[in-house]
Amino acid sequence: MENQNQNKNNFLFTFLAGAAAGAVLGILYAPDKGETTRKKISDQAKDFTDNLEESGSKVMGSLDDIMGRVVNMFSELKGGEWMSAGIDAIWLKGNWNDIKGKLKKKYANLTDEDLNYVSGMENELIGKLQKKLGKTKDDIIDLINNFRSEKQSQH
Repeated sequence: MENQNQNKNNFLFTFLAGAAAGAVLGILYAPDKGETTRKKISDQAKDFTDNLEESGSKVMGSLDDIMGRVVNMFSELKGGEWMSAGIDAIWLKGNWNDIKGKLKKKYANLTDEDLNYVSGMENELIGKLQKKLGKTKDDIIDLINNFRSEKQSQH
């Protein structure tokens, strides 16, 4: 392992030394005057810096967008969206196979993919069911709660 790191370091050192030597030779053999060459180097460095700054701004913008989405998602979870909507995600997880069977029986057009339940991804599941069944979020929640009521009344 140490030998691999040493080889990598040697390669990196050789590469950087070669790049530096190439830059020095390029400046020495440049057809322009020193002042013109320095101006070109300065302009290219400024262009590189501007491009790097622009790329960094784009990356930071993307990160801000992602962070906003994550904050919104956790705000929804923290705000108890599922509980306030009337669904207990813990209960749902333990009873999903029963609910899945009842949904398939009631709506023949639902597939296993439509009914794939992943803990923590309840909103996505409801969204899929909304699209597939043409119902509102509240309708889907009521449907699931009705199955819960049926199950509780059987016991």
